[in-house]
Amino acid sequence: MAKGKALYQPNGKAAEYNRWAVNFYTGCSHDCEYCYCKRGVLAHTWDTKPHLKKCFKDEKDALEVFKKELLANRLRVRAEGGVFFSFSTDPCLRETFALTRRAMLLCFDCDVPVTILTKNVNWIEWLEGVRGEKKMFGDKDDRNPILSTVHKGRLAVGFTLTGHDELEPNASPNDSRIGALFILKTENIHTFASVEPVIDMESSLKVIRQAAPNCELFKIGLRSGVSKDYYKGQDLKAFMEEATEIVGKHHGKIYWKESIRSKIIAEPFLKSPVSVNATYNIFNK
Repeated sequence: MAKGKALYQPNGKAAEYNRWAVNFYTGCSHDCEYCYCKRGVLAHTWDTKPHLKKCFKDEKDALEVFKKELLANRLRVRAEGGVFFSFSTDPCLRETFALTRRAMLLCFDCDVPVTILTKNVNWIEWLEGVRGEKKMFGDKDDRNPILSTVHKGRLAVGFTLTGHDELEPNASPNDSRIGALFILKTENIHTFASVEPVIDMESSLKVIRQAAPNCELFKIGLRSGVSKDYYKGQDLKAFMEEATEIVGKHHGKIYWKESIRSKIIAEPFLKSPVSVNATYNIFNK
């Protein structure tokens, strides 16, 4: 299956994140200045409020569609790294997380790993609340098996880190996202960071340095739509050298996105033991 209503195989830059993904919603309240959804093929559906995709009647229908598509492809999806949430919204917003959660549990029931990429930390209180009396966004369940030992090994959570809160006006602060990585690591949940786009190298190195002790994998990519001289060759080389040293010191890995891999100066760093390719599976280390 190349493209279902919910589950599909991304291509282009998105394919560098995962081989399988699900998009239930379009639009995002973070309203990040650099967001590709505002300018790319999704621009015509873009909004600062998430909307369920028009191909679904309602959330119940969306979940049923996803279930059918997942069951039909579960063996291949499982073998190819699981399901990624998501490219057309933040899957952990107040408006989106309830459906994300139910879809995640379906994945776990099928022994399919789940990867979450978000800029929101508010849902982390729910993870902590599983041990107490809290409820997530008014959910009916006091407890949820998502933090059971058997599920922890199938969940990877990542945060986009740029070091520029002013460009992400409604997202959780970068420092809060970095702090959330510590919480997740202590729960034995896989962690990663998307350092993309690199707005400036100094800020990116700062967040890499802060996140590295609690981050298994960094995916690092350059900003699109900027002038050719936005990134100087020697500066980029120094950036890659320092990032490799920082991450290697903490026994992490780096996937250099194609925007960097394609540059001549990148070649020596791609041969480093710290560097991995696009098919690297965080669940099979």
